[in-house]
Amino acid sequence: MDDEVFVYFNKKAVSKTEFKFILSSLNRTEASIFRRIFATNKGIYKIVDKEALEFLVNLSVKELYFSDFFFPSLETILVGNYELCFPVYSKIKACFEKCREIIELNNLLIRE
Repeated sequence: MDDEVFVYFNKKAVSKTEFKFILSSLNRTEASIFRRIFATNKGIYKIVDKEALEFLVNLSVKELYFSDFFFPSLETILVGNYELCFPVYSKIKACFEKCREIIELNNLLIRE
């Protein structure tokens, strides 16, 4: 990936029951990845490939687990949320407009 992306996991917000439910909703490979993430003490992770980013975004899309995504080069944060409503916060208007462009290219909507 050209730009760095970081993701924040609030692991303390997930109960054992919720953790088991999430695992039961994933295939074997996905469940393994999810277990590995939760096995470490870190809360912020650098995403190193597109597949990892897609996996983590899909967890939010499926409303299984919400993560916050940080794009330092764009000074922008995308917050995982319910009903496909992911708030986008950007410090710089031009960066927000870049996000809007990407969103529209993917036939998604921005609610204003």
